[in-house]
Amino acid sequence: MTRYIVQRCLVFFVIAMGLTWSALPVPVSAAEQEASISELKDSIEDINKRLDEVETKAMMDKMNFGAEVRTRFDWYGYKRDADEAAGIEEIDEHVNGLASTQVRLNLRADVSDQLRFTGRLAMYKLWGDKTLHTSYDDLSAGREPSDTRLWVERAYVDYFFNIWKVPMALSFGRLPTTDGMPTDLREDSPRKSTYPSLAWDAQVDGLTLSFGLEKLIRLPGARLTLTYTDWVTDYEDMPYREVTQYGYDFPTSTPIYAGQFETGLPGFLDGTTLIGSFLYAPSVQLRDDAVEKFKAGIEDAVAANVEATYGMAYPVDVEISNITAPNKMGSIQKAVVFIESKNFLNTWVDWFAGFCWETSESEGQAVIDYTYSVPSDALRIATTNPNAPLVNIAGTGTTAKAFMSDTGDDVLHARAYHAGLRLNLPVRALGYPKLGFEYNHASEHWYGFTYASEDPLHKLEERGSVYDIYYIQPISRYFKTRVGYTLIKRDYDPNPYGDPIENEATISNMYILLDVRF
Repeated sequence: MTRYIVQRCLVFFVIAMGLTWSALPVPVSAAEQEASISELKDSIEDINKRLDEVETKAMMDKMNFGAEVRTRFDWYGYKRDADEAAGIEEIDEHVNGLASTQVRLNLRADVSDQLRFTGRLAMYKLWGDKTLHTSYDDLSAGREPSDTRLWVERAYVDYFFNIWKVPMALSFGRLPTTDGMPTDLREDSPRKSTYPSLAWDAQVDGLTLSFGLEKLIRLPGARLTLTYTDWVTDYEDMPYREVTQYGYDFPTSTPIYAGQFETGLPGFLDGTTLIGSFLYAPSVQLRDDAVEKFKAGIEDAVAANVEATYGMAYPVDVEISNITAPNKMGSIQKAVVFIESKNFLNTWVDWFAGFCWETSESEGQAVIDYTYSVPSDALRIATTNPNAPLVNIAGTGTTAKAFMSDTGDDVLHARAYHAGLRLNLPVRALGYPKLGFEYNHASEHWYGFTYASEDPLHKLEERGSVYDIYYIQPISRYFKTRVGYTLIKRDYDPNPYGDPIENEATISNMYILLDVRF
């Protein structure tokens, strides 16, 4: 940039000196002077335009663009057996051939030797969905089917420097905390995230400080990473203000601290990465969007009670009238050990294994007061009989929920496992396809932090067992397709508030994915 400014100054200086020298010997008229000035302006504008084009090209040369376009077809199934004692009806539902389109624009710029920018914009929508979705979760915007808007999935800057000969990097912005390992195996892509998915998989804004330890401990790629983020809730039209609803001021801050040590392994284990991660959320807050889930649960309970009393299901209207809750609902800690190996022992096998130990502590209850009513003509509506008797049902109720429990003073432990392998089939005629299998299991008090998972079922959030198999078939250098099947044997609903609810359901998903990246 400095070079171009100097060039402009020299051009102006040469032109001015030339005009001065040419004007001294011969006097000219006013009209000729105006013509000369006009020609000078045109000449300067032409030079500026040329220099702007050069500067723009120089900046664009630093920016690398890439794109991903994928179309996916999903066949979902949900089955739950009836339980007369618990008042649970049998459910057997299917969604066939649900089509979606996902677009990602990847950006990268090496601004200087010390500064690098990385970004990704994403769009994800169902085919033909014309609804403009005005509400979204910032932790997963662009990762859930929405509309044609582009969302900023990640946009961060890395600043590289050295202190006492230790290479360090400061990263800030919308951090790379989605598509954690082993998503790179299932996606057949380079690694895209700092932390493994078993630790967390969510879109967050924050700060990260990394220390390169390879020269100190003599292990390839060894580094220590520390991350801070804060999940803020506020009014849509009044930033930095607390959300006040139902007589309760929802807290605005949920800080999270995370740390990770990772290293490659030497010798015959070359290509193997070992990771140890720790995540700590000291103050889990009651989010305002959780109230809608409370309301839905209350409506189901009231509707079931009304049906049992009157022998018929009626539409129920529930209104939350008041909430009393502590400013801090609890805390959570996660410790993860994860290992992934590619081309293990120079074979055509890739594999991974991860284990997480989690401790959650609840501190107080959220007490929800509500009113409910059933329209007086509900029976006439339900039966389409205008002569049916009017039914007036109304009442009040109270329920209490705590973080991961009902009592609000529990220390609970959970564990989760995630393991799998991928076979790189040595079939040249098929372009070297890949066949993979994954398994994960989590206990009843598990909380996964996987809001933005690439998997639409968010399988790492499930409390139960999950089986996943997939086949990747390359079509060309930039085009491949993936066919897969996921089976979930759910034991408990993945709800972070209240005691775990037993829900022995079977969820399945078969899909076909067409994926182009360039």
